[in-house]
Amino acid sequence: MPSAAAQRAASGKGSASVTAPRKNKLAARIARAIEDEVIAAGWPVGSMIGSEPELIERYGVSRAVFREAIRLVEHHQVVAMRRGRSGGLRVIAPNAAAAVSAAVVYLEYAGTTVDDLLRARSLLEPLAAAEAAKHVSEGDIQALRAVAAQETETPAEGQVPAAYGGLHIMLARLSGNPVLQLFVEVLAELTDRYAKVRRTTKPDREATTQEVERAHRALADAVVAGDAATAQHYMSVHLDAMNQWFADTKRRIVTRRPVNAADRPAKGSKLAEVIAEEIRADIVRGKWDVGDVIDSESSLVERYDVSRSAIREAVRLLEHHSIAWMRRGPNGGLVVAQPDLDAGVEAMALYLDYRGATAADLLLVRKELELGCVDLAASRASEPQVRDRLERALTVTADTSGDDVNRLADELHLAVAEIAGNPVLTFLLRTIMSLWARHVADQPTQPVPPEKPAEAVAHAHLAIVEAIAAGDRGIARRRMARHLDALSLWWH
Repeated sequence: MPSAAAQRAASGKGSASVTAPRKNKLAARIARAIEDEVIAAGWPVGSMIGSEPELIERYGVSRAVFREAIRLVEHHQVVAMRRGRSGGLRVIAPNAAAAVSAAVVYLEYAGTTVDDLLRARSLLEPLAAAEAAKHVSEGDIQALRAVAAQETETPAEGQVPAAYGGLHIMLARLSGNPVLQLFVEVLAELTDRYAKVRRTTKPDREATTQEVERAHRALADAVVAGDAATAQHYMSVHLDAMNQWFADTKRRIVTRRPVNAADRPAKGSKLAEVIAEEIRADIVRGKWDVGDVIDSESSLVERYDVSRSAIREAVRLLEHHSIAWMRRGPNGGLVVAQPDLDAGVEAMALYLDYRGATAADLLLVRKELELGCVDLAASRASEPQVRDRLERALTVTADTSGDDVNRLADELHLAVAEIAGNPVLTFLLRTIMSLWARHVADQPTQPVPPEKPAEAVAHAHLAIVEAIAAGDRGIARRRMARHLDALSLWWH
């Protein structure tokens, strides 16, 4: 059922518009240009791009526009501006935290359920376990066994059983695939947030811990032995058990409590990030609905006990993710908006670019995600809107020009994900497509495509649509797999 704020917005009532004003497109373009420059240079960490005056002149923009662009790029952890005589814009090494946070922002807002989350985990983590078994080195074995051995203590009430992080993230890292590693970190973070609100008894926690210990030791042994098939099987069984552990509740994922004031950094952009996270957390927990006015700038300064500059910097971050925006004027204030899918996707894709994700890395994960989406979509074939939505996505024809094939081909794949109805799968698939379009598909080392690529894609898409619309999950999966395998030969 729509929220009260959504109902007010639909009826034209309420105190604020749910639509945020457009972002500064020029600042966004400059930010993208700086990011592209860093990527083209091979992400040279520590190198100087230029001083502020030099870059303002290079890009031909005002100081205000340039500084807004820099805030966006700094938030993505691509560069950092150093002040002073020897200062300037320097390339930095990002970590996964910003990308994971951006993903969590959107997926929490999208109403992700534990079923959505565990479906995504069941697709990706058995793959990660199998890949880890193929790539693990003897130098990794001791660390892997140590992580498995740590998960033997029964957690206290309100704490998360050991099933949801450590070993799973390590197996994804050992897979050697940065896409799997980042995606599993996002899924583990979301599971952690969900598990923290599930109440359990001590016997339940003890039994869960024992089961986790057995499952993790078996997984570690299979990976150490290099037995990919067994590792994949054990992970699937383990995730099925996790699904049962969560089966008694269907609540949507909710965020942790905000950071305590004593834990906040004293000043600087990090403080603004913490305040932005606290405001976002309050929104996610349901304190305000889309369209609600949270408070005036002055009241926010008092509410969060920080300076006006810290609030303004926090608001810029919220506006970048379309979480909230500041409306000026007598009836102004911070207005709750709808989080932006693209902001999260962009942060994830940038981090994967830094990690050097290859076409092979992307295709391996994309195949698992898309086959999962096809299976879910085919299971909904009886719903009246499914065939119509699929047919509208058949935008590639035999006459489509070569330059347009890649751009238009994604429409069917995204339509299948949309029909599947799992926001996690859709988000992760969009991340892969974004990185593909931005970087991988432009590499000059690609093999030559088929003589008639448009005709080949159009034929494959039509066959996939026919199978999904008929509800034939097996044929639909087979046809999508063959289509993606053809893409792997085309772009590998």
